[in-house]
Amino acid sequence: MFNTSTATVPVRLGSTPDDYARIGIAPRDIKPWEDGMRTGGARGTFEWWYFDAHLDDGAKLVVVFSTREFSDLNKPLSPGIRIDLTLPDGTAVRKLVALDPATFSASTEQCDVRIGDNLFAGDLHTYTIRAHVDEVEVDVKLTGQVPAWRPNTGYWLFGEEGDATSHGCLRCPRARSRRLTAWAATAQPPPASATTTTTGATPRCPT
Repeated sequence: MFNTSTATVPVRLGSTPDDYARIGIAPRDIKPWEDGMRTGGARGTFEWWYFDAHLDDGAKLVVVFSTREFSDLNKPLSPGIRIDLTLPDGTAVRKLVALDPATFSASTEQCDVRIGDNLFAGDLHTYTIRAHVDEVEVDVKLTGQVPAWRPNTGYWLFGEEGDATSHGCLRCPRARSRRLTAWAATAQPPPASATTTTTGATPRCPT
């Protein structure tokens, strides 16, 4: 027989003037540094840089850079890249790789994340994403169609004092790519799924 107990922890989305002042941001005025690295990669934290797109030819693409697996937050920094590519015929290619922490760097001033030769970088309006895992290679140039967005502060505040936080927002909630190539060597000709007018998004979620 097991005895279990639960506790209710207050949680709210930061939205008051005091919340904005405490975090150091302003309503509806997102700065490039907000898209920089926020956690430092410390144990117990998780941070990702996420992109998804629906291509004109019917293919779908998801690219994620992360500091570690969300299921193992207490492990040391273990940067990884995930690529999910679904080709127009329904063929799915799924890739997930952990890479050498020594090859990882992320700016705190803007979105500029590098893991080896892989890159996820942008300025809230234009983003470049390059990733290569095994036989799958992705090359994206994304330009926003609407301004970057966050819900109020973008911070969920936990506890009576809001000391614990989780943060997320959409840096590029709707965009078009003038260069997007996702290439899988296992695909039959044509071996690439490419478009010049795809819609995508780049959410961020430091925790």
